[in-house]
Amino acid sequence: MHSRLLTLSLFSIIESLIAHKPRLSETLDSITHQIKHKLNLLSKRFDNTLNHQDYFGVITYTKLWSKLYGLRSDIAHGQSYDFTGRNTCLKSLENTNMFLDEIAKELIKLVISESELISDLREC
Repeated sequence: MHSRLLTLSLFSIIESLIAHKPRLSETLDSITHQIKHKLNLLSKRFDNTLNHQDYFGVITYTKLWSKLYGLRSDIAHGQSYDFTGRNTCLKSLENTNMFLDEIAKELIKLVISESELISDLREC
């Protein structure tokens, strides 16, 4: 749970299940935008309801995913990152990875049980 590679791996799983390559013609089609809004919708269909506030305190779901994806980008691009200042709510890499692991598990179960929904959503 202490690994930056785990963070990147979990994001890769999440992205591959719900996101499509951003279309240049759409300004609101970034991976960050897709993940924030699609996960907000899909999380309501998870078998096990994950309360993100149990992990991160009081923060909106979409703002949380912006921060999580920002952390992912910092790691992927070799930038420094910490859990102070703007990322205080993320608490630690371990906390973040535990949450991402639970999200990935729930998404995989959803892909198996509702593959047509996920396939259609990936295109949105």
